[in-house]
Amino acid sequence: MEIPLADKTLTLMGRFLGAKFINNCDPDETAFILNRRLGARSGQIVLDYTPDTLDEIRTTGMERMDPRGTIDVALRVLGEDAPVINAFNDYTNFRFDVVVRDGSEFIGGDVAVNDITKGGLRFGQDIGNRRAPWVSTFLYRLVCTNGMEVEDVQPPIDFRNKTLASIYPLLEERAREYLGAVNHQIDAFYDLREKRVGDAYAMLARLRQEHGFSARMLNEMVDRVPILIDNPEDASMFDVVNLVTNLANLPEIGKDGGRRGLELVGGSVITEHAHRCPRCQSSITS
Repeated sequence: MEIPLADKTLTLMGRFLGAKFINNCDPDETAFILNRRLGARSGQIVLDYTPDTLDEIRTTGMERMDPRGTIDVALRVLGEDAPVINAFNDYTNFRFDVVVRDGSEFIGGDVAVNDITKGGLRFGQDIGNRRAPWVSTFLYRLVCTNGMEVEDVQPPIDFRNKTLASIYPLLEERAREYLGAVNHQIDAFYDLREKRVGDAYAMLARLRQEHGFSARMLNEMVDRVPILIDNPEDASMFDVVNLVTNLANLPEIGKDGGRRGLELVGGSVITEHAHRCPRCQSSITS
């Protein structure tokens, strides 16, 4: 059977053979690299494929990295009617965000002004490097479609000497624990309205130092301050967090690195704000 040499097939082959750059090669160079590196490998390999594409390459004895088990965990924890907000899949990594359904207890905010935040979970897995699936808390503010990931602070689930089937109960246990704490995190998010930071521009510069986003990203945020913050000279941390996470909605922000990075900044502020120095607004842990 022949498998089309599409982008997905090339990505998987390049990753398996240690040639991640292969998608940027011309056809003759691609064929040479594939033949050379495949010929140099000893032993057998397993190809999981459909008539249209290659799904996975692995050595014999390795378990297939099937994401459906993680999806099943999300269904059990959040229910079949829970909305999926975002999904990302580049063949070697996948991630999806699920929030609670309308009427759930894990919703907070100010109904009177239609400022509602839903709690949820973000699931993901690095399939290319054969990592265990992971889960983090995800908060979703409906009024401006801002997503905030409250990063998993527990050690990653250990995949060594385990099967995926044995991993999923651990993932489900962690997911239920995080969802149980989501109301507290929503309350902490809205409490940021009481945390005055003064100059919004200075606070953005401080966040750049602490979280390392690019100068270009900082310039984008600075340009949006007059649009999104009514009084930049007397801003709250709530204003600043929403500006940062709102930027993640721009189409030009990459779904994987750029978007998730901004959403993680918002989530980290939520978890750290109670410990910030009231004099300089610098993170105590920095």
